[in-house]
Amino acid sequence: METATEELKAHNSAIERGLDFIYRFGTTQKCFADYGSFLICCFALVAATSRDAKLRSLGRERAGWADAFAAQIRATLAMIAGERERAAAFLDVSERSYAAADMRLHATVVRLRRGQLEGGTTGATLATGARDAMRDQGIGDPDAMARLLCPWPA
Repeated sequence: METATEELKAHNSAIERGLDFIYRFGTTQKCFADYGSFLICCFALVAATSRDAKLRSLGRERAGWADAFAAQIRATLAMIAGERERAAAFLDVSERSYAAADMRLHATVVRLRRGQLEGGTTGATLATGARDAMRDQGIGDPDAMARLLCPWPA
């Protein structure tokens, strides 16, 4: 019969393997687009509720892109509320967080949204650069990709 300590170690090991699977699954572009919010919740829940320090740390570490996604959502909500300055600030945080998580396409899409929000010559330059970067990655319709990854109010 296993001791309570051995059972806890086995349980934590299973959670760690599960998080690793979710991370590998979620970092593919298609899976993130389809299931991103659910995957973020898995990491956030483990980070917030686990008694094991290693699992809490793993949950926070692997959910690094969760900060980017959360900032993106906050930017969208700010935009809907007509709070353009807050939206711009959240887009900036989101873009930097996506870049830090090596999610270049998402960072590029957010840069496109920043350009659209800013407007003028500077905004047009940002948006054009983002579209060009997406085309360089083989994306035929950058605006369609932007609608998919970062829906934005008109």
